[in-house]
Amino acid sequence: TALTTLSLYSNRIATLPTTIGGMTALTTLWLYNNQLAGVPDAIGQLTGLEDLDLNDNQLTALPESIVALTNLTRLDFRYNPPFTRSAQSAAVQAWLQALNDSPKCRFYM
Repeated sequence: TALTTLSLYSNRIATLPTTIGGMTALTTLWLYNNQLAGVPDAIGQLTGLEDLDLNDNQLTALPESIVALTNLTRLDFRYNPPFTRSAQSAAVQAWLQALNDSPKCRFYM
């Protein structure tokens, strides 16, 4: 529970366990270059997360719980299948727009 950085990139991970939500000290979570088709709702429990890299996976949607990640200074969502903001919940759409507009967050989509 004291781990602050978790790098699981390039491991062919297809699913992320819900127990990830118990790693509340995480500030950096790198999951790029895997085969993730979804992110568990438990991701919203990582409220101290500052750097989230989800690029190069199979993601087409984000769980609504992700809007709890208000401390992000970097979100990378590039190189996933076509991602349509309008297909997301209204809360996720607003959160993505706020990240995009924020001068404190580097947002890549």
